[in-house]
Order: sequence, then C-alpha cells, then structure tokens
Amino acid sequence: MTDPPYYDNVPYSDLSDFFYVWLRLAIGEEFPELFKTLLTPKADELVADPVRQGGVDESERFFRDGYNRVFSRIRKDTSESYPISVFYGFKQSESNEDGHASTGWETLLVLQPHLETISPAPVVEPAGAGLVAAPPA
Repeated sequence: MTDPPYYDNVPYSDLSDFFYVWLRLAIGEEFPELFKTLLTPKADELVADPVRQGGVDESERFFRDGYNRVFSRIRKDTSESYPISVFYGFKQSESNEDGHASTGWETLLVLQPHLETISPAPVVEPAGAGLVAAPPA
C-alpha cells in the first residue's frame, strides 16, 4: 500500500525540519550519518515546489517525472499476482464550466495509464477536519 505525495499541498521535508533539529540535538551524536545535515534533505523530495525547482512549469515537470519513475518501479518490482493499493487523498473543490468536479484520480490515471482502477472509494471527511482547518466564517 502506498500514499503518494500530494503535488504541491504538503512540503513534508519542511514540516520534518521542526522535529529533525530537536532529534539531531538529542541523538545526533549516536547516529551521526543520519544527522549529518543541518536540516532535512529537500532536493529529491517528490513535491511540486516552484521555489525549489525553478518555476511553476519546472516543478510540474519534476513532480510528473518523479511520479512516473516511482510507479514504473512499482510496476516492475511487483508481481501481477498481487494487487497494489494506492491511497490518493484529494480535496474535491474544483469544478469546470460544466460543473464536473475533479476527483483527483484523473491525475493518477493520466500519469499511469498501465494501472487498472478496480475500486475507487471516496472518503468523506467531516467539515472542518484536516491538518489545517479554516476558522469559521
């Protein structure tokens, strides 16, 4: 089972820096190879970050190419006898002029046409829940 990165939504390595600096102080001497940098490595993190990758187009390309490499490797290294399960969290908030709301699965399926979707299962999140909840209006 995998939970792929959320494009430009969550910069995990930036969030990890908070914990990393304290862990480095607490146990860095015991595990010097794990804590040899001042902050968490960010260059290879699979997120679309225009600041890190030099612009919006470059960050989109970086994410798309990395995503393709990951899923190509998964396809190569897994047996066809065993399914893989992918959880792709995506807030359904955008719709086109016809009122069709994007489910986010379009991103996954367009980038990975060799995967077969057997059972997409939407998860309904209670209003106001999440990592960062907006204050009530």
